[in-house]
Amino acid sequence: MNKIIKLFPPLRVHFWGGLGSQLFAAHLVIKVQERFPGRRVRVIAHTAGVSRRAIEFKFEKLGAQVVQIEDYKVRTNLRRVNDNAFLNSIEIKRILSSTLLAALKWSCLILKPDTEESFDSIRFWTLSLRGHYTKLELKQSRIQTLYKSLPLNVQSPSDQVNSLVIHYRLGDLLELSNKHPIDVLRVEGCLDGFISTIDSAVLLSDSAIEDVALFLRNSNRLKTLELATHEPYTTLEACIYSYQFLGTNAKLSLWAAIFRWFIFGKTSYLPVEFSWVANSGIQSKWY
Repeated sequence: MNKIIKLFPPLRVHFWGGLGSQLFAAHLVIKVQERFPGRRVRVIAHTAGVSRRAIEFKFEKLGAQVVQIEDYKVRTNLRRVNDNAFLNSIEIKRILSSTLLAALKWSCLILKPDTEESFDSIRFWTLSLRGHYTKLELKQSRIQTLYKSLPLNVQSPSDQVNSLVIHYRLGDLLELSNKHPIDVLRVEGCLDGFISTIDSAVLLSDSAIEDVALFLRNSNRLKTLELATHEPYTTLEACIYSYQFLGTNAKLSLWAAIFRWFIFGKTSYLPVEFSWVANSGIQSKWY
Protein backbone atom coordinates (compact mmCIF):
# COMPACT_ATOMS: atom_id res chain seq x y z
CA MET A 1 0.00 0.00 0.00
CA ASN A 2 2.87 2.42 0.80
CA LYS A 3 4.28 1.87 -2.71
CA ILE A 4 0.86 2.60 -4.22
CA ILE A 5 0.43 5.74 -2.09
CA LYS A 6 3.74 7.12 -3.37
CA LEU A 7 2.34 7.00 -6.92
CA PHE A 8 -0.55 9.32 -6.02
CA PRO A 9 -0.28 13.09 -6.54
CA PRO A 10 0.84 14.99 -3.42
CA LEU A 11 -1.90 15.68 -0.89
CA ARG A 12 -2.45 19.42 -0.99
CA VAL A 13 -2.88 21.07 2.43
CA HIS A 14 -4.15 24.65 2.11
CA PHE A 15 -3.82 27.29 4.82
CA TRP A 16 -4.58 30.97 5.30
CA GLY A 17 -3.32 33.15 8.13
CA GLY A 18 -0.33 33.92 10.32
CA LEU A 19 1.93 31.74 12.43
CA GLY A 20 -0.88 30.44 14.66
CA SER A 21 -2.85 29.16 11.65
CA GLN A 22 0.33 27.76 10.12
CA LEU A 23 1.04 25.74 13.27
CA PHE A 24 -2.40 24.15 12.99
CA ALA A 25 -1.62 23.28 9.36
CA ALA A 26 1.75 21.84 10.43
CA HIS A 27 0.05 19.74 13.11
CA LEU A 28 -2.30 18.41 10.44
CA VAL A 29 0.67 17.51 8.21
CA ILE A 30 2.24 15.49 11.04
CA LYS A 31 -1.09 13.76 11.72
CA VAL A 32 -1.54 12.89 8.03
CA GLN A 33 2.00 11.51 7.85
CA GLU A 34 1.25 9.25 10.82
CA ARG A 35 -1.84 7.86 9.13
CA PHE A 36 -0.41 7.58 5.60
CA PRO A 37 3.34 6.95 5.82
CA GLY A 38 4.98 7.69 2.49
CA ARG A 39 2.19 9.95 1.23
CA ARG A 40 3.70 13.08 -0.25
CA VAL A 41 2.35 16.37 1.11
CA ARG A 42 2.35 19.74 -0.61
CA VAL A 43 1.45 22.77 1.53
CA ILE A 44 -0.37 25.55 -0.32
CA ALA A 45 0.23 28.88 1.42
CA HIS A 46 -2.34 31.57 0.61
CA THR A 47 -1.41 35.22 1.17
CA ALA A 48 -5.07 36.33 1.26
CA GLY A 49 -6.51 37.96 4.37
CA VAL A 50 -7.27 41.32 5.90
CA SER A 51 -3.53 41.92 5.51
CA ARG A 52 -1.04 40.01 3.35
CA ARG A 53 0.16 36.83 5.06
CA ALA A 54 3.68 35.48 4.69
CA ILE A 55 5.03 31.95 5.23
CA GLU A 56 6.62 31.82 8.69
CA PHE A 57 6.73 28.11 9.52
CA LYS A 58 9.34 25.96 7.74
CA PHE A 59 7.14 23.12 6.49
CA GLU A 60 10.20 21.65 4.75
CA LYS A 61 11.38 20.49 8.20
CA LEU A 62 8.42 18.13 8.18
CA GLY A 63 9.30 16.82 4.72
CA ALA A 64 6.54 18.75 2.95
CA GLN A 65 6.80 20.79 -0.24
CA VAL A 66 5.58 24.40 -0.08
CA VAL A 67 3.89 26.47 -2.78
CA GLN A 68 2.83 30.07 -2.19
CA ILE A 69 -0.32 31.42 -3.85
CA GLU A 70 -0.43 35.21 -4.24
CA ASP A 71 -4.15 35.77 -3.77
CA TYR A 72 -4.03 38.78 -1.44
CA LYS A 73 -5.99 41.72 -2.80
CA VAL A 74 -6.13 45.22 -1.42
CA ARG A 75 -9.73 45.97 -0.49
CA THR A 76 -11.24 48.68 -2.62
CA ASN A 77 -14.71 50.11 -3.13
CA LEU A 78 -15.93 48.28 -6.20
CA ARG A 79 -18.53 49.82 -8.50
CA ARG A 80 -21.88 48.03 -8.22
CA VAL A 81 -22.98 46.19 -11.35
CA ASN A 82 -26.70 46.15 -12.05
CA ASP A 83 -26.72 44.28 -15.32
CA ASN A 84 -29.19 41.38 -14.89
CA ALA A 85 -27.49 39.16 -17.47
CA PHE A 86 -24.18 39.55 -15.66
CA LEU A 87 -25.75 38.80 -12.26
CA ASN A 88 -27.55 35.75 -13.68
CA SER A 89 -24.30 34.36 -15.08
CA ILE A 90 -22.62 34.82 -11.70
CA GLU A 91 -25.47 32.94 -9.99
CA ILE A 92 -25.24 30.07 -12.49
CA LYS A 93 -21.50 29.78 -11.91
CA ARG A 94 -22.09 29.78 -8.15
CA ILE A 95 -24.62 26.94 -8.38
CA LEU A 96 -22.37 24.87 -10.65
CA SER A 97 -19.39 25.50 -8.40
CA SER A 98 -21.26 24.48 -5.24
CA THR A 99 -22.60 21.35 -6.96
CA LEU A 100 -19.13 20.34 -8.12
CA LEU A 101 -17.67 21.01 -4.68
CA ALA A 102 -20.35 18.87 -3.02
CA ALA A 103 -19.53 16.03 -5.42
CA LEU A 104 -15.81 16.31 -4.67
CA LYS A 105 -16.48 16.23 -0.92
CA TRP A 106 -18.78 13.22 -1.31
CA SER A 107 -16.02 11.36 -3.14
CA CYS A 108 -13.51 12.44 -0.42
CA LEU A 109 -11.30 14.09 -3.05
CA ILE A 110 -11.58 17.44 -1.25
CA LEU A 111 -12.20 17.57 2.49
CA LYS A 112 -12.31 20.05 5.36
CA PRO A 113 -10.73 18.16 8.28
CA ASP A 114 -11.40 20.61 11.11
CA THR A 115 -12.51 17.96 13.61
CA GLU A 116 -11.50 14.39 14.45
CA GLU A 117 -14.63 13.06 12.73
CA SER A 118 -13.89 14.91 9.49
CA PHE A 119 -10.22 13.88 9.66
CA ASP A 120 -11.30 10.23 9.73
CA SER A 121 -12.93 10.81 6.33
CA ILE A 122 -9.53 11.29 4.66
CA ARG A 123 -8.75 8.45 2.25
CA PHE A 124 -5.51 7.53 0.53
CA TRP A 125 -6.97 8.94 -2.70
CA THR A 126 -7.88 12.34 -1.16
CA LEU A 127 -6.27 15.16 -3.13
CA SER A 128 -6.89 18.36 -1.17
CA LEU A 129 -7.54 19.54 2.39
CA ARG A 130 -8.92 23.02 3.05
CA GLY A 131 -9.85 24.22 6.52
CA HIS A 132 -8.65 25.77 9.77
CA TYR A 133 -7.73 22.38 11.38
CA THR A 134 -8.24 23.74 14.90
CA LYS A 135 -10.23 21.04 16.70
CA LEU A 136 -8.15 17.99 15.87
CA GLU A 137 -7.04 15.85 18.80
CA LEU A 138 -3.72 16.93 20.28
CA LYS A 139 -1.23 14.18 21.07
CA GLN A 140 1.97 14.72 23.05
CA SER A 141 4.23 12.97 20.51
CA ARG A 142 2.93 15.19 17.68
CA ILE A 143 3.27 18.34 19.79
CA GLN A 144 6.86 17.37 20.63
CA THR A 145 7.66 16.86 16.93
CA LEU A 146 6.16 20.25 16.15
CA TYR A 147 7.94 21.97 19.03
CA LYS A 148 11.33 20.58 17.95
CA SER A 149 10.84 22.10 14.49
CA LEU A 150 10.43 25.64 15.88
CA PRO A 151 13.34 28.11 15.77
CA LEU A 152 13.12 28.90 19.49
CA ASN A 153 15.89 29.62 21.97
CA VAL A 154 15.30 26.67 24.26
CA GLN A 155 18.21 27.76 26.47
CA SER A 156 16.54 31.06 27.35
CA PRO A 157 18.35 32.44 30.46
CA SER A 158 16.20 32.52 33.59
CA ASP A 159 16.90 36.22 34.15
CA GLN A 160 15.23 36.96 30.81
CA VAL A 161 12.03 35.09 31.67
CA ASN A 162 9.10 37.28 32.65
CA SER A 163 7.00 36.48 35.70
CA LEU A 164 3.90 37.20 33.60
CA VAL A 165 3.31 37.62 29.88
CA ILE A 166 -0.06 38.79 28.55
CA HIS A 167 -0.55 38.20 24.84
CA TYR A 168 -3.25 40.62 23.71
CA ARG A 169 -4.43 40.14 20.16
CA LEU A 170 -5.64 43.35 18.53
CA GLY A 171 -4.44 43.67 14.93
CA ASP A 172 -7.22 43.07 12.41
CA LEU A 173 -9.78 42.71 15.23
CA LEU A 174 -9.77 46.49 15.45
CA GLU A 175 -11.02 46.62 11.84
CA LEU A 176 -13.44 43.69 11.63
CA SER A 177 -17.15 44.17 12.35
CA ASN A 178 -17.90 40.53 13.27
CA LYS A 179 -14.96 39.96 15.65
CA HIS A 180 -13.61 42.03 18.51
CA PRO A 181 -10.69 41.95 20.96
CA ILE A 182 -11.26 40.41 24.39
CA ASP A 183 -12.78 43.02 26.69
CA VAL A 184 -10.23 44.76 28.92
CA LEU A 185 -12.38 44.17 32.03
CA ARG A 186 -12.29 40.39 31.45
CA VAL A 187 -8.50 40.38 31.35
CA GLU A 188 -8.17 42.64 34.38
CA GLY A 189 -10.67 40.51 36.27
CA CYS A 190 -8.46 37.52 35.61
CA LEU A 191 -5.45 39.39 36.95
CA ASP A 192 -7.32 40.33 40.13
CA GLY A 193 -8.63 36.83 40.70
CA PHE A 194 -5.65 34.58 40.01
CA ILE A 195 -2.37 36.50 39.82
CA SER A 196 -1.10 38.05 43.03
CA THR A 197 2.40 39.21 42.07
CA ILE A 198 3.36 41.04 38.88
CA ASP A 199 6.96 42.04 39.32
CA SER A 200 8.15 41.80 35.72
CA ALA A 201 4.98 41.64 33.66
CA VAL A 202 4.91 42.53 29.96
CA LEU A 203 1.98 42.91 27.58
CA LEU A 204 2.73 41.71 24.05
CA SER A 205 0.56 42.53 21.05
CA ASP A 206 0.52 42.26 17.28
CA SER A 207 -0.35 45.96 16.97
CA ALA A 208 1.86 49.03 17.16
CA ILE A 209 2.56 50.16 20.72
CA GLU A 210 0.74 53.45 20.06
CA ASP A 211 -2.42 51.56 19.03
CA VAL A 212 -2.19 49.27 22.08
CA ALA A 213 -1.79 52.23 24.42
CA LEU A 214 -4.83 53.89 22.84
CA PHE A 215 -6.89 50.71 23.25
CA LEU A 216 -5.88 50.40 26.92
CA ARG A 217 -6.30 54.07 27.79
CA ASN A 218 -9.34 53.42 30.02
CA SER A 219 -7.94 50.33 31.73
CA ASN A 220 -6.84 50.35 35.38
CA ARG A 221 -3.91 47.94 35.52
CA LEU A 222 -3.06 46.97 31.95
CA LYS A 223 -2.12 50.49 30.86
CA THR A 224 0.60 50.53 33.54
CA LEU A 225 2.36 47.40 32.21
CA GLU A 226 5.36 47.34 29.90
CA LEU A 227 4.14 47.18 26.29
CA ALA A 228 6.06 45.45 23.51
CA THR A 229 5.61 44.25 19.94
CA HIS A 230 7.82 41.48 18.54
CA GLU A 231 7.92 39.23 15.52
CA PRO A 232 5.75 36.09 15.99
CA TYR A 233 8.46 33.61 17.06
CA THR A 234 9.90 35.99 19.66
CA THR A 235 6.37 36.53 20.99
CA LEU A 236 5.69 32.78 21.08
CA GLU A 237 8.98 32.16 22.89
CA ALA A 238 8.23 34.77 25.56
CA CYS A 239 4.74 33.32 26.13
CA ILE A 240 5.97 29.72 26.42
CA TYR A 241 8.83 30.37 28.81
CA SER A 242 7.18 32.90 31.13
CA TYR A 243 6.29 31.73 34.64
CA GLN A 244 2.67 32.75 34.15
CA PHE A 245 0.91 33.30 30.85
CA LEU A 246 -2.41 34.88 29.98
CA GLY A 247 -3.61 34.58 26.40
CA THR A 248 -6.48 36.15 24.50
CA ASN A 249 -8.44 35.13 21.40
CA ALA A 250 -5.41 34.50 19.18
CA LYS A 251 -4.28 31.18 17.73
CA LEU A 252 -0.75 32.11 18.79
CA SER A 253 -1.98 32.42 22.40
CA LEU A 254 -3.54 28.98 22.10
CA TRP A 255 -0.35 27.43 20.75
CA ALA A 256 1.69 29.00 23.53
CA ALA A 257 -0.66 27.34 26.04
CA ILE A 258 -0.46 24.02 24.14
CA PHE A 259 3.33 23.98 24.18
CA ARG A 260 3.46 25.12 27.81
CA TRP A 261 1.28 22.17 28.84
CA PHE A 262 2.55 19.34 26.63
CA ILE A 263 6.25 20.25 26.78
CA PHE A 264 6.65 21.82 30.23
CA GLY A 265 3.50 20.84 32.16
CA LYS A 266 2.66 24.51 32.85
CA THR A 267 -0.92 25.79 32.97
CA SER A 268 -2.05 29.01 31.33
CA TYR A 269 -4.95 31.46 31.51
CA LEU A 270 -7.16 31.35 28.42
CA PRO A 271 -10.54 32.82 27.40
CA VAL A 272 -13.52 30.46 27.54
CA GLU A 273 -13.77 30.71 23.74
CA PHE A 274 -10.90 28.20 23.65
CA SER A 275 -12.35 25.83 26.27
CA TRP A 276 -12.84 23.11 23.61
CA VAL A 277 -9.07 22.49 23.73
CA ALA A 278 -9.59 20.95 27.19
CA ASN A 279 -10.83 17.83 25.37
CA SER A 280 -7.16 17.11 24.57
CA GLY A 281 -6.25 17.10 28.24
CA ILE A 282 -4.81 20.60 28.52
CA GLN A 283 -5.28 22.07 31.97
CA SER A 284 -5.97 25.79 31.92
CA LYS A 285 -7.69 28.44 33.99
CA TRP A 286 -10.55 29.88 31.97
CA TYR A 287 -11.84 33.42 32.14
